[in-house]
Amino acid sequence: MAAAPTSPTAGKSGLKELVTQAGHPDPRALPGITAASVGLAVFAAFSHRGAPQVFLALGGFALAAAAILWSGFGTARPTELLGLSGCSKRVVTFSFVGVALGLGAGVWHRYALDLSLWPHDIEVFVVVACLIGATEEIVYRGWLLGRARPLGPAAAVLVAALAHTAYKTALFAFPSVAESIDLAQIALATFLGGIVLGALRAASGSLVPPMLAHAVFDFAVYGAVATAPWWVWN
Repeated sequence: MAAAPTSPTAGKSGLKELVTQAGHPDPRALPGITAASVGLAVFAAFSHRGAPQVFLALGGFALAAAAILWSGFGTARPTELLGLSGCSKRVVTFSFVGVALGLGAGVWHRYALDLSLWPHDIEVFVVVACLIGATEEIVYRGWLLGRARPLGPAAAVLVAALAHTAYKTALFAFPSVAESIDLAQIALATFLGGIVLGALRAASGSLVPPMLAHAVFDFAVYGAVATAPWWVWN
C-alpha cells in the first residue's frame, strides 16, 4: 500500500496545535486555559474569607467564567469536548471502574483518618459535596482537558491535573480557622487523583466515569458531615 502523503503541517508540536486546529486559527485555547486556571485558583484561595478578600474571590470567579466563555469549545461540539456526547459499552465499563476507584479511595481516606470505613449516618450536606465534585469534573476533566487535547492525550491529562491541583492547594492555603494543613500532601493527592480521573476520561472518551469516581469518593468522605466545612463556606 502506498504511503499516505505527508501534510506540510505534519510534525508540528502539540502546543502549536493549540493555536491552529484543523487549519483554523484558534488563538483562544491556551490563553483561555491559563486565565481560567488562574481565576479559579484565586477564587479558591479567598472564597471562604471575609471582606475585603472575598472580593478577590469574586474577581477570580469572574475571570474564570469570562475566560471559559471567551475561549469556548474551539471547533468541537460542546457535548463532544466536555465528554458528554453519548453512552457506549466502553463508557459503562469504565463507569464501573470509576465507582470502584472512588470507593477504594474514599475507604482508604477514612481509614487514614481512623474513621469507620463507611459513614453510618448520611447527612444532607453530602448532596452539596457531590455536586461540588461533579462541577469540578465538568471544569477540569471536561472543559479544560477537552480544550487541551491538541497537546495529546497524556499532556491534556497532565494539564488538567496541574490546574486542579493549583485550585485545591489554593483552597487550603489560607485557612479561616486555626488548623494545621499539610499543603504538600493535599497537592500530591490531588495531582495523583487528577491523573487517575483524567486517564478515566481519556480511556473512556467520556466524563461520566471520572464524575462517578469523584462523587463516590465525596460521598464516602462527606457522608456523615452535618455542616459545610470552612473550605466550602464559612
